[in-house]
Amino acid sequence: ANKDRTKCDACPQGPHSGDQMCGWIAVQRGVKLDYDLDKTPLEIRTDSVVGSNNKVFVNFYSALGNTVVGVALYFQTMWYWILSCSNSQTKFPTTVPSNTDKVWRITVTRSAGVRLKIHCNEVEVLNVLLSDTTCRMSDWSEKWSKNVEKIQFHSSSDTASDYYRPYSSGTSVTCHHNL
Repeated sequence: ANKDRTKCDACPQGPHSGDQMCGWIAVQRGVKLDYDLDKTPLEIRTDSVVGSNNKVFVNFYSALGNTVVGVALYFQTMWYWILSCSNSQTKFPTTVPSNTDKVWRITVTRSAGVRLKIHCNEVEVLNVLLSDTTCRMSDWSEKWSKNVEKIQFHSSSDTASDYYRPYSSGTSVTCHHNL
């Protein structure tokens, strides 16, 4: 398939070509990986079809490896779940792009409270300020106030994540190919 390659012309064409050059790292499930989410948004590449039972399920941990929080994205209904905040799945407030190939960007900011943003193929699909109103879990503030220094793609629940990389404004979601 032809891909619009507006920002990442350095990536060669063809299956698997350019993955490493573009910074994509193959997902290893069940392994805690050093990653400072507070400094750098996380991009996750998927090729799951909407309506499938696939899901992204990534946990975030403190430096000591204690579970802090996490995010799950459900392809069957294109809903999301903010772990340690809500106790159920929620429909995205905007339409998620319909492309099969998706690059999800997860951003956590703490400048004015805790804000979680999720982009899909550069379209903002979630921007929520966590609060006692938006979170149903009583300990959400304690858990979400901790710095995230490790990530883990869940060993059995994550079935959609193919690759991940640190977000850089110099790379584009269009720099990927069908696998």
